[in-house]
Amino acid sequence: MTLRSNGRLRSSVAGLVTFFLISSIALAGSVGAAVPIHPETFTGPSAHGRYIVSLDVQSPTDFAVAITTPDKPHAKCPYGSYQFNNTPGILKKSGSFSVSGYFTTEPPQLRFTVTGTFITPRSVHGTATGNHGCGTDTFTITIPPPAALASPCSLLAKAGAGALFGGKKPQVEQSYSPLSGTGYCHESLPSGTPRIDLYIEPSSADLNARPFVAPTRLAGLGSGATLDEFAAGSSDYEIQIFFHRPQTWVYLQFVYTSPTGTAAAERAAESHLTAVARKIYPVLS
Repeated sequence: MTLRSNGRLRSSVAGLVTFFLISSIALAGSVGAAVPIHPETFTGPSAHGRYIVSLDVQSPTDFAVAITTPDKPHAKCPYGSYQFNNTPGILKKSGSFSVSGYFTTEPPQLRFTVTGTFITPRSVHGTATGNHGCGTDTFTITIPPPAALASPCSLLAKAGAGALFGGKKPQVEQSYSPLSGTGYCHESLPSGTPRIDLYIEPSSADLNARPFVAPTRLAGLGSGATLDEFAAGSSDYEIQIFFHRPQTWVYLQFVYTSPTGTAAAERAAESHLTAVARKIYPVLS
């Protein structure tokens, strides 16, 4: 088996690009409650910065490990990225695993060992050890909980957004990732209006939102929640609501046609959309 490294070594192994790996990967046993979420990559630094650990989990039997030793001046540990071969296996019932291998052919051989246990499906704790001055360090990597436990269209339905369509059944377009809990929902009548859009993303930069013109602050939706209403055409009006939770950013938009453009119609639409947003807010992370 072979291993590829894109690092440069500050020791007798300097300049090597391709290493031969003699490894043993212990990933045996039956799958239990601690099986990690997948497909997902758990990546993070060790406790004292000696390593960056990456665990690529495609399935309970498709598990790959890689570590990187940071580039530190005058450090004895060779700098590089070390990819263990992707060897099929099954995690133990306890959620534990162990990977060990040699990464050079000339003595003293560079050797790394990574062991760990998936404490929960979204959290892993372990230890990385290496010779050549690399030392031992622990690591804990946790994947944040999903932004929403239900799809955007499901959240709209539970929040009573259907009333905005006057009893008519809208057309639906949706994208949703259960692992991250992010995505969007577009609902509209065949004519194009009324239309409601809900975006749930991990950051404000990911929201497909147009700039607010004259936002008004909203209560009951956390800090920084705003509403904006403006004409989107000769007879179309648009209402936008923006709010966020610690790990989730939300953009809610409603486009409707009002031939008369009455203030009462605008206030009614704003009130109902705000009520929808307030019902969605508590179920987000």
